[in-house]
This record gives sequence, structure tokens and C-alpha cells, in this order.
Amino acid sequence: GVALGELPWVRDRLAANRLFELRDTLSARREHAAEAHRFGELGMRSVLLVGITVHGRPYGFLGLATAAPCSAWDVNFHLLLKLIGSSLAGGLERISLHRDIAILRSRNQLADACSSEGVWDYDAITRQTWFSPRWKAMLGYAPDEVLGRNHALLYGDADPEAPSSDLRAIAAGADYVGLWRGRHKSGAPVQVLACTTLLRDDQGQPAGFIGRSRALDAWPAQVGAVAAPTVDGIPVTVGDLLLAA
Repeated sequence: GVALGELPWVRDRLAANRLFELRDTLSARREHAAEAHRFGELGMRSVLLVGITVHGRPYGFLGLATAAPCSAWDVNFHLLLKLIGSSLAGGLERISLHRDIAILRSRNQLADACSSEGVWDYDAITRQTWFSPRWKAMLGYAPDEVLGRNHALLYGDADPEAPSSDLRAIAAGADYVGLWRGRHKSGAPVQVLACTTLLRDDQGQPAGFIGRSRALDAWPAQVGAVAAPTVDGIPVTVGDLLLAA
């Protein structure tokens, strides 16, 4: 292979799907000297090249070459090379995205496995909520179980209006911090330390919110003496929270 630094004229023209050519490497201008020498060593007298970029960054180039000088490359070769170059760049970007997504998924799985907090987010446009595997486990659900749009099943029976009331309050900008009483998949009550943060779009309108939660039985006993959780701004211990049920 050849580093792009050794081909400065080519390197400076590697814009997305941009065509450029050398019609005769034996009579090239001075600024084409490095490229003409390299292509000449490979037996190329004339080359037609197209730049390849991936996510906006120069990646390389693709080209056609002849062993004889060319006065002008036919327009059909231009169209063909641009089509192939565009398809190749698109494929490379998809491969790169799949790799990045796989890395992020792996890191999220590691973070979830090492954390005692569950995370979830709500999309105000689709009205769908995503729950992390750790959050689902707190309420007795398997990682692959889809809870859907009916959040009422996550609440206890005391207040049937609680789900709608909570969503309206958070959407209005009131972050929820404190003790949340929910319902385990088995039907048993669950107490969770929870907090939410409202998310806004570029125009400042509510777009959803994100939350994190920790089951009380996952809170270390020694935390109460070091950095106790709070409910309504008042520091409390795990014992206090249990008595507040």
C-alpha cells in the first residue's frame, strides 16, 4: 500500500465522490510529479480516480487506468466510477456504523452488569419507553420482555391515576426525585429510589425524559452513614425509607 501523504495531489482532492484524472503520467505537470511517478511504476499512463470518504473523512480512492495516454476519459466512465464510488462509500459507512453500534452495545451491557441502578427513557413523540435490563430485573422482568405503552401495570393499586399524573408532572418540567412505589411482576409492591430529568429538543420543547432507579434492597447499608439518599431534599437512611412504606 501507499500512504496518502506520499500522493499530495490525490490527497487534496479526496472529497466525497469527486472525480479527478491524469491523462498522461509521462507528461504530467510538476504538481503531479509524485502521483505520475507512482502510477508510472505500475505501468499506468492515464488514470481516472474518484475520492472515497467515510463519515466525512477521506478514506481512499477508486480508479480506472490504461496503459496508453488518454486525451479525455469518456463520460460513461465518469458516471460508472461515480456510481461505484458512491456505493462503496455507502457500504463502508454502514460497516463502520455496525461496528460502532456493536461496541456501544457491548459497553452498555458491561455498564449495566456492573451497575446497581436501572435506566429508562421516554420518547414523547412515539410515546414509547425503553427500560434497561437492570431496571426490568428490579421489577421481575426478563431483559427481552417488552413492556409496551401500558405503564399502569408497573404501579401499585393505590392510585390508578398515578401513571398519567407522573407523566404530566415530568413533562411540565418537574423532575421526580424520591421514593417511587411500584409493582413487581409477581404483584408484590416494590420500593425504588428514583429520579428523572426532562429532555428538550432544539426549540426547547419537551421531547421526553430519562430516569434512573435503584431498588432499596440494592442500596448498601453503609451508604446511609456516608452519603444517604434523600426524599424531598431530606437525607434519610434505608431504615427510614422502609418505615415510610
